[in-house]
Amino acid sequence: MLWRVKPNGLAYAAPNGLSPSASKRLCRNAWALRLPSLPVRRPPNSSEARMRTSSSRRALSTFGASASAAAVDGSAGAIRASSSLLATTKYAPHIASSTANSAATASKREVFISGPEMVTINPEHSKCNVSVRQYSSIMGIEKQIMNKDLPSTLFGRVLDGSLDAALIIDQDSRIGYLNAAMLALSGYTRDELIGQPLDGLLPDGMASQHRRYVHDYVSTGAISAVLGHVREFELRERGGAMIPIELKALDLGVEDSVQYFGAFLVDLRQRRAEQEKTAALLAQLEQEAMTDPLTALPNRRAYDAELARVAARSRRNKSPISVGVADIDHFKNVNDTYGHPVGDVVLCEVSKAIERAARGTDFVARTGGEEFGMLLPDTAIEMAGVVAERMRKAVEETSVTTPDGACIRVTISIGLAPLAPDAAPDAALASADAALYQAKNQGRNRVVS
Repeated sequence: MLWRVKPNGLAYAAPNGLSPSASKRLCRNAWALRLPSLPVRRPPNSSEARMRTSSSRRALSTFGASASAAAVDGSAGAIRASSSLLATTKYAPHIASSTANSAATASKREVFISGPEMVTINPEHSKCNVSVRQYSSIMGIEKQIMNKDLPSTLFGRVLDGSLDAALIIDQDSRIGYLNAAMLALSGYTRDELIGQPLDGLLPDGMASQHRRYVHDYVSTGAISAVLGHVREFELRERGGAMIPIELKALDLGVEDSVQYFGAFLVDLRQRRAEQEKTAALLAQLEQEAMTDPLTALPNRRAYDAELARVAARSRRNKSPISVGVADIDHFKNVNDTYGHPVGDVVLCEVSKAIERAARGTDFVARTGGEEFGMLLPDTAIEMAGVVAERMRKAVEETSVTTPDGACIRVTISIGLAPLAPDAAPDAALASADAALYQAKNQGRNRVVS
């Protein structure tokens, strides 16, 4: 007879024949359910206790055969519950001694439980008035737990209320339990899955692999890469679609020589949708941070990043790069004469003209005000001059008509410089700036390298 005594003085009994873990779980569940229990005390004299109960032993066989009868030692006022009674009916002795249907009662009764130690339970300190039938019903919860009929238990109700899907399988991969979230996730009913192999919920080709893992774990104790770890898998729902899930599998131990496994599953579809939405938003923010809002060209930050990238590649490949700086000639006069809104239109049209003249591999950015930057990878300075001249001519041929009908034409000056593989990018930019100022001094609307 195994007894568990809680720190608050409550005591519960477990039937003979149960494993220590099952006994511990039974008593813990009884305490969690707040089943009636009694204060315990040690008898003053164990031999005396045995003597006081010896006269009632003959009546125990009657008690064990009938759940509605109680054997009472009238002289000592003691009831002794036999282990056979506990083993066959799971009635705790303190409940048996307090049944409402007992054939005999006593105002003061003491129950002496034999075992490794003698424990006395004094019913007069207890308010226990649960009938044998009621207690049998309550103890059925523990029986259901051990039979894996979880939905009928307190724990099953907790699992059924969980937002995460949960299931239990045995060593043959047959499903023994699914909670409501698991049913909603899979699209099946409970009757369609209980007792069925897990194979139907697994992706193609994974069923045999799963069975092999389970077999190796059960038969040899092989280390599992899944048990106890969070992994991402796919689950096949009723319609055949694959659902991305996050799974944590657990070893639930062995009951009645059968190994059980449990798993919690999280539907990743919403999480991934949110991740994709967040990634798209971050990409948009990054794009906006690297884009000039007026012309939609890359901005100075993007230009600097691209310059660093192509310079690093040039050092690796020993390939030539040319950099260019362009500036709209007399752009201040456009703003002063026609206003900034018209000036913005001119900036946009110039940007489009430069982009049209650029090659697919060239990089053009608005680096500030009326200034533009160019990167011409794998291009020697001579070829860069040809491309820049094409850009200059495209801008020269562009015109903007104002709301009042005025036609505006502008030109650009361009300075070019080579970026040697072993040179610093800033040095090349400084050379391109110097070439731009030289173009301005020579009369504007020209390319200088």
